[in-house]
Amino acid sequence: MAMDVIKVWIDDVNINITTKGGENRSLPIADFKLLRNASKEDLLKFEYDKYGIRWEALDEDISFEGFFKKRHEISPFSKSVKEITGLNISALARRVGISQSTLAKYLCGIKNPSLKRQKEIIDAIHDLGLELLNAFGPQNQKDYSMVRDTPTGTLCDSGEMVSHTYSGRKSPLITALEEEMRLRTLTHRDTAKILGISESTFSQIINGRRAVSMKVAKLLFSELKISPDIILRYS
Repeated sequence: MAMDVIKVWIDDVNINITTKGGENRSLPIADFKLLRNASKEDLLKFEYDKYGIRWEALDEDISFEGFFKKRHEISPFSKSVKEITGLNISALARRVGISQSTLAKYLCGIKNPSLKRQKEIIDAIHDLGLELLNAFGPQNQKDYSMVRDTPTGTLCDSGEMVSHTYSGRKSPLITALEEEMRLRTLTHRDTAKILGISESTFSQIINGRRAVSMKVAKLLFSELKISPDIILRYS
């Protein structure tokens, strides 16, 4: 739905908008995982149109509708999907066959998905996991359960993803990557070039502020020889 928003700005706590009629609305940054973990510099790199706000580098979207609608309590299912590290929301929406804005509404609690839609989302996530396994070759496809029961998230029989944290400790994947860089005497710039990403993006990954995409995960295995077991468990 198009909105007459004439101004968007971000302070230390909220994302704020002003409409043509002079009404101000806000949403907490803390409600959006990718935004709350982003640097101030990245938070300010947004674009907006008459429908909503887009952070291209962070792969995050907020519909202007969300500033005006009563926010539902976010379901455990939506919370779980929102917390899965490494999911590209736009790619997931395409797989499910819904718009990115609709998926964003599910994850932000503006709308709650039906049980049928929840299953479609879970199936799409499973497909992404299988593609990642296939990229590593048959010799590494020991058991699909190792991506269903990992230190970063356990997919229960009910279809609910239960997230686990490292309590501030560095991810084993990042530790393995840093060790490989040390052995090869690679700088951040060298490694970013190998992985086909910018140095700033690599810095966000190494500092735990950005998820590892499927493309980067494949290159971690093929180019840097990081164990596929570590990649699957901790990316």
